[in-house]
Amino acid sequence: MFKDLIIKETEKLNVIASTKEIDKLDSYCQIIHQVGFTNGFTNISEPTEIVKRHIGESIFLLNSVNQYIDLSHPNVIDIGSGIGIPGLVIHLLRKNFHFDLLESNQKRSHFLSKILRDLKINNANVINQRAENIGQEEKYRESYDWATAKAVAPLNILLEYAIPLLKTNGLFFAPKGSESKKEANAIQNASRELNCELLELIKIPSENKQIDQVIVVVKKIGDTPKKYPRRPGMPSKRPL
Repeated sequence: MFKDLIIKETEKLNVIASTKEIDKLDSYCQIIHQVGFTNGFTNISEPTEIVKRHIGESIFLLNSVNQYIDLSHPNVIDIGSGIGIPGLVIHLLRKNFHFDLLESNQKRSHFLSKILRDLKINNANVINQRAENIGQEEKYRESYDWATAKAVAPLNILLEYAIPLLKTNGLFFAPKGSESKKEANAIQNASRELNCELLELIKIPSENKQIDQVIVVVKKIGDTPKKYPRRPGMPSKRPL
């Protein structure tokens, strides 16, 4: 059902995927279709939309990352991973990337762990915690080369989740929707507080001209003050 759609999408986005990688993406899409939608983890159920929105947009993000980062074995975190979008898709295509899939919801994190087992994925971990907590843990703080987060929170809130986890000069890639420019214009205070800067808004191509989506690229330019991230709930309650 999905294989031909996936092959067409990878070709359209100029990504070379092996037969094994296509097979795993196909199995992943089937899990989303059969289990993810039924359990309310995604509201996308049509095969064409699953491939276009989940697979295609994740591949476009990977292509955007490749414009900035040339590391053979980067350490990456997907914040608020949900059903593994975009982190799991990227990992299936780039097994040399070490991925941590951060998901605070226990039910979703169990779902992610089952996907990793079913697809025999070894170089990825599921972390069932909040970003505010692991951002203060030595094991995770300032340990990632790049991070991503999709549909989690407004950009100024996302920065407080992501920037403390990045190494200096690390990059944050955030796919955002129609409010992206407004959100990008509202991060000056967060950027000063967290020691980061906006680099670019990369437009995500869409057949629907009314859909205006971009990938926001932010660079960490210095150490994050120890007080960030604040305790759970504070970044969203009192955004920077």
